[in-house]
Amino acid sequence: MSRPLFYFNLSCIFYWVSTISSVAGYNEASTYTKKNPAFIRWGYMILESFISTLFGVVISIIINYIQSKRMKTLIESTKKELLNTYFMNNRMNKHEKMSILSNFIPLKSFKCLNIDHTTSPVIVENLIAQVKQISRFTIFPYDDILSDRKFFEIEFIQESASIIITIEIFHQSTLLFEKIDKLLSVIFESSNMIQTWGDLDRNLLDYQIYSVFFYGNINKSDFVNVQNNFNYWYQRNFGLNKNCSGILDFHDTDIPLCSHSIRPYKYSKYTRSLCMALAFTCQENLYYENNGNVECLAITKLSTIIHTQWTCQEIEDYRKENQVQYKNAHTTYFGDIFRPLQNELDMEATDLHLNMNIKEDYVKEDIPDYLSALNSSFKAIFLPELRRSYNPIDFGDLQFLAFLTHKLSIIHLHRKLWNVYLKCGTRLLYKREQLQQQEQQNSTRSLCILPFPVTSMIIAQHYNDIIHENEITHDIYVNFVKKNLFHLDTKASHYQHEFDATKDRIDHSSDELTYKIDEFIQKADHVTAIRLHFEARMELVEYSSLDQLLQFKYVQQKPNDKQIKLAQNICTLQFEKEKSEQELILLKFGVFYKNLPNSLNILEETLPTSITTISDARLREQLSFNYTRIIQRTKADLMMVLTTAAETKREEHQKTFDITMAQLWNDQCHIPIGERLSATMRLFIDERQKNIIQYITMADFSNPSMFLIVQRSHVNHSDDQQIWTPYIDGQHEEIPMIHVRPFQHDAPFMDCIKIKDLKKFRHRLKQRNYFVMKSTKNNLWYVCHKNMIDEKIYEYMSRTKAYIEIENLNISKREDKVQQLLDRMVHDIEILLTNLCDYQRITSFQYHQMNCRYSPVRLDYVSFSPSTYQQEQVIFEPMITSTLSPLMPICRYLHRLLAPFYYNQVARLTTVTKGADLIQRLEHYQQQDYLQSTTYFITVCVKDHYVSIPHQQLLQTLKYFLNDYIMEDTIQSMNRMAILKLTEFLLQHQYFLYQNCLYQQVVGGGTGLYLIELLIDIYLFYWQQPLLLYNNQHEIFVRCFSDLFLTWNESKEKLQLIFNKMKTKDAFIQYDIIMKSEHIHFLDAQIHHWNKQILQTEVYHDWKYEPYIMPTMYDACSFSSANLIQIALIRAVLCCSQVEDFVHEQQYIEYSYLFNRFSFDYIRQSLEEFFLYFKVLDLTMYHDQATYNELRQHVRQYDQQTTKKQMKSREEAQKQCIWYIYSTLKGIDLVRARQNPRQFLPSYLCNDQDLQGIKIEIIRLSDYPWDTS
Repeated sequence: MSRPLFYFNLSCIFYWVSTISSVAGYNEASTYTKKNPAFIRWGYMILESFISTLFGVVISIIINYIQSKRMKTLIESTKKELLNTYFMNNRMNKHEKMSILSNFIPLKSFKCLNIDHTTSPVIVENLIAQVKQISRFTIFPYDDILSDRKFFEIEFIQESASIIITIEIFHQSTLLFEKIDKLLSVIFESSNMIQTWGDLDRNLLDYQIYSVFFYGNINKSDFVNVQNNFNYWYQRNFGLNKNCSGILDFHDTDIPLCSHSIRPYKYSKYTRSLCMALAFTCQENLYYENNGNVECLAITKLSTIIHTQWTCQEIEDYRKENQVQYKNAHTTYFGDIFRPLQNELDMEATDLHLNMNIKEDYVKEDIPDYLSALNSSFKAIFLPELRRSYNPIDFGDLQFLAFLTHKLSIIHLHRKLWNVYLKCGTRLLYKREQLQQQEQQNSTRSLCILPFPVTSMIIAQHYNDIIHENEITHDIYVNFVKKNLFHLDTKASHYQHEFDATKDRIDHSSDELTYKIDEFIQKADHVTAIRLHFEARMELVEYSSLDQLLQFKYVQQKPNDKQIKLAQNICTLQFEKEKSEQELILLKFGVFYKNLPNSLNILEETLPTSITTISDARLREQLSFNYTRIIQRTKADLMMVLTTAAETKREEHQKTFDITMAQLWNDQCHIPIGERLSATMRLFIDERQKNIIQYITMADFSNPSMFLIVQRSHVNHSDDQQIWTPYIDGQHEEIPMIHVRPFQHDAPFMDCIKIKDLKKFRHRLKQRNYFVMKSTKNNLWYVCHKNMIDEKIYEYMSRTKAYIEIENLNISKREDKVQQLLDRMVHDIEILLTNLCDYQRITSFQYHQMNCRYSPVRLDYVSFSPSTYQQEQVIFEPMITSTLSPLMPICRYLHRLLAPFYYNQVARLTTVTKGADLIQRLEHYQQQDYLQSTTYFITVCVKDHYVSIPHQQLLQTLKYFLNDYIMEDTIQSMNRMAILKLTEFLLQHQYFLYQNCLYQQVVGGGTGLYLIELLIDIYLFYWQQPLLLYNNQHEIFVRCFSDLFLTWNESKEKLQLIFNKMKTKDAFIQYDIIMKSEHIHFLDAQIHHWNKQILQTEVYHDWKYEPYIMPTMYDACSFSSANLIQIALIRAVLCCSQVEDFVHEQQYIEYSYLFNRFSFDYIRQSLEEFFLYFKVLDLTMYHDQATYNELRQHVRQYDQQTTKKQMKSREEAQKQCIWYIYSTLKGIDLVRARQNPRQFLPSYLCNDQDLQGIKIEIIRLSDYPWDTS
């Protein structure tokens, strides 16, 4: 009986009983007063009950009929699906599994967001605002019977990247439910298109708690059933043929992309599941490795294929382009002849008390201790941020932002490790020569070297029913790794979405706070330990693979038991010897860097309360000093004991190794030939020993990167070494190193070496895959491992998307390919110039100035250099060398043509070249009483300016510039259209070489073509106009390329509104804003507004590195260290308004030159020459403000004259005929050569009258690689 009928009959029974009771009672009371027969009343009662029961039965039958009809339909369809699934599974079992198919690949990138009971309503509110801009959605409901979990997935289909949200069922009593209900109402508006797979109504019965899913509320005309469209498209495009013999491995009734003219036979009404439709169409397996959240993407993909009417050939082309096929080579495993290096690492970590078993704590949702509210360092750093912020910030939000940053950092490390595993499985990881040779040998092609951590996880999880190593194929391995990567990406997308929402809620105007949080987390000991652990694991994968390869080759020699045991003994002795050697080095580095073992941390340097509570300040300070000194001395003594023990242990292992090896090789001469090690076996053992040495050296090197100072000595002095002897590290006797403590107390220690030792130091580090590179922004060097460099460069190129790879050049054909490209570019340039000249767009003189036919040409190449300029984080910036580029003549002439208009006229008042140019404006600003206590100093730094502005935008703003500021139709007889055509050609033909690959820059421009800098300047000139428009005319506004400075006396809200409008218009421009009212620096100028009343200016110094490095000048990159001191003194006068500040800066310059081993006489002579030139010798003896003001006046006049000379030079260059001579000279020699360039002409041309009107410029020739021509 159905439940409604049961309840209805039960109510009838109750009604009947109550009627009988009332009638019986009525009868008993009325027998004495009335004489009516009782049976008549009983008859009425029975009749009424019968009619009521009959009516209930009829209604129940109708209800049951309707529900049974619906249930029958549901059961039949479900039964049909189950039977189809069962049939398909049985069919698939007869053939190979669907794992032979490639994994599902979405058509576009996507982000994931899971909405559950822990999600903030603010996140859903942000989604509502975003959904209003979208009109296409895909929905897929889930019903997980095993976990009794019901949820549905919705894809927001966008042009760039889709957003996948997963929503669970919620109770109606929560605020989150109301927000989700509102979100769904916006999504299911009648104007939107909703894509589904199958009948949506039948799958949404359990979701009718949301108002939009009430029966009848959804307009079916707004839905597109992609399943029906797919069947129609499939049958229409591919005919039916009962005789087709094409059988697919995973299905024996159809084959995708059949070569026959018509398709195999199918029932016309056959309904395919989403999984099978994708398999038939794209040969992709939807569920093999994906962990959910992909059904909507699959529906959207099939819908796109149907809507755009892909043909069989187009699908085949897509498959070949996007899907990688791997051989099903089985992994080869063998007995451990060699002691596995992975096990050695774990044992060594135990010996050194290191934690190498770090858990995947991105899974945990607990806040780490170092981010907790109880952590003093976290509170001390970020509580002031709450007070400085204009908008009130809750500490919990700040803590949550830090927590999300921590999670994203850990997930990033996991992704890096799993990407290494993926490269290992796809044979893209191995860079070592032995492994590359292995890939080229057909004899060992069946060997599949896979990392043990991954294979052990596959077996432990019974992935794909794997229970033994030999069952793991390349496909299974790669799919397992991709599954874990997909899971990590999903987690990262979820955390990133929450991070963005929380950041926007706290402060969406600036990234300063988030950068500070990220810097705090990256420096935390907890994260540092995890990072070092993952870096070690990533590096060891290749060493372990080579170890297995050597073992495999040794096994191929068919050694006997004695030969196996002998190899084990040799490798064990080698390992123990190298391990003891490395432990000794680590201990010595520990003493040098004050990095003590954990066992010595019991000696606490924190003062006990018995000392800190003493009232007498003098006695408390004396006891504190004595206590700290004793503890430090004790630690040093203990470290010396440990070092001595390590040295003894190293000597014992070395002695044992030498004696054993001598005895072993002596025995080899006396044992039977069959038991001796063959020459091939000995070769493999030697290779394995070398691998052990490199392995141990790499595994124990704990500093992945560091900064280095290179001392640039001016002259050699015999007594120079004696000055620095007390500071030199005796450990590096071949390369004397000085260890210095930075002036900034929390900065790490740095090492210094002499410039003459740099080459030797580089060579030594290169043997360990470390490189020494010069920083781009200051006179600092950076030491970094090759893996870290490759990773940072890959991240930069992936993030900016400014470069596309044209071709991977084969070494043997590289030179021909490069020459073909150069010839084509030279030919195209000549045709373009010829056409412009024929149509009189350019003159014959301009044709010859821009033609590269008779000039030496080389293809550009890129190198990446470290920089610490942005947010104090080390980034690698591309430096493109274009000196001999075929585009350079066009670049030079157009720059000469346009630069005078922009720099001398249009942007002269708002352009500066150094921080010192701002000081005089600030002083005038204060004298006019514009500087108030409410004045804000604001700096804006545009990021990635060379790789973020599209070519179309650069051309558009150049066109605006020509129309707005060039009154005539031509410039020096060159037509405007010719300028735009030449600029467009230059932008679209930027090719360069990097790591044997040919690239093209498709966004922005290269650093080597200085016309690009002018184009970016023009673009930023128009981009900055809203700031100039809204700013008061009395305020200061200047820009030095990508760095802006302005004063502001309005509200923060108004400024933020302006930047929001600018961001809406140019979303691809990213920048950092710093807004201060008291202390700020702009380029190399430091500005103080003490107590918001007194203005002080001086030179800015980064005390983490200075004064140990030579002075960093923003506009003196071509000066040598010999005359750099004069430029530094000029900058000091321009920046320092008070004589006391200048004296301090002068002392800083002297200290910097002394540290870099310049003599006292040289420094004294340079100072005297400076003061003599500006006629203020009295200042050397008397620090008088009046005399200093006179010096400032002279220096400012000198600086103004220099600026006027530059402007005049631009004006002259616009009309001149210039010859360019390339030279390999450097430094002061290059400066002198440029002063008299005609000395490089042949003697017969020196007095040629025709050359008198020609200007000659000397261009320093860069060191081009051999393969760029």
